[in-house]
Amino acid sequence: MSRVQSSPRPAGGGAGTSWRRCLLHFFHFHSGIMLVQSCLLLLAFLGIERGLCLKCYTCLSNDPRDACAKFDKSEVPLRACDRKELERTEAMAKEMHPLIGKLFEVDAAVEPLLPLNCLKQESKHGNKHYVLRGCQLATSNDLDICVKVKKDNTEHFQTNYCSLCNGDGCNSAPSRSTSTIISVVFVTFVIYF
Repeated sequence: MSRVQSSPRPAGGGAGTSWRRCLLHFFHFHSGIMLVQSCLLLLAFLGIERGLCLKCYTCLSNDPRDACAKFDKSEVPLRACDRKELERTEAMAKEMHPLIGKLFEVDAAVEPLLPLNCLKQESKHGNKHYVLRGCQLATSNDLDICVKVKKDNTEHFQTNYCSLCNGDGCNSAPSRSTSTIISVVFVTFVIYF
């Protein structure tokens, strides 16, 4: 019976150790990549979650005494800002004026990639004063709905106030009226003089 003698391994660990080192290096390297990918995925998820969770008050008014204009939180719905709400805001803008509604049109292919904001707009069409609250795309380099609507002011349709904000219910401020502004100026004048 012959006996096969194994040769002693070199002090550095030999072929078996280098294979183990390669394997450990491979897993260490790839676990680092996986960690980076996991972090990026988590950040993307949090960003998407934030956009989907943004809630805006949604209403249209042409009566300064109703809940939308005076802003009565118990009567104005707070809705998740999503594609459906973008379409609802567009429809309400068209009720104010068809040409203004065209400015609110959103490309469905692009919308999911863009952040969303809450909108508050005050406009005048003829003798009617409108307050619009809703959901809109956030401002970007080539898109700013407030600049668009103010740019399209005519003698028959004028936007006096427009703002975008990015906190839940941030479009809740009551409508600004001339009488309110005059009252504040008067009270300030009386207090200081």
